[in-house]
Amino acid sequence: KCKVLVQQDGKWLQKKNRGRDVTVGKDGSTYVSIDRFRMFNIIKNNQFGEHAVRLSTETADLRLFCFSFVSSVIPDVVNAPIGMN
Repeated sequence: KCKVLVQQDGKWLQKKNRGRDVTVGKDGSTYVSIDRFRMFNIIKNNQFGEHAVRLSTETADLRLFCFSFVSSVIPDVVNAPIGMN
């Protein structure tokens, strides 16, 4: 199991742009706990735009194999309560 820190545009994620797999640390940092092989829902922006995403970890042997991006906003997904999308 490892922890991957997540930032967007140099800032920790906020409630409005956090995906359902993101946890907020006591210090306000945002991270994903990687515990098995699967796709993770990390960022959920409510409008189309250009952003820089930073993923960082202290785990030396972590490998990322696939990234998937949706290029348009899907209102039903963005506005759905956590756990419903």
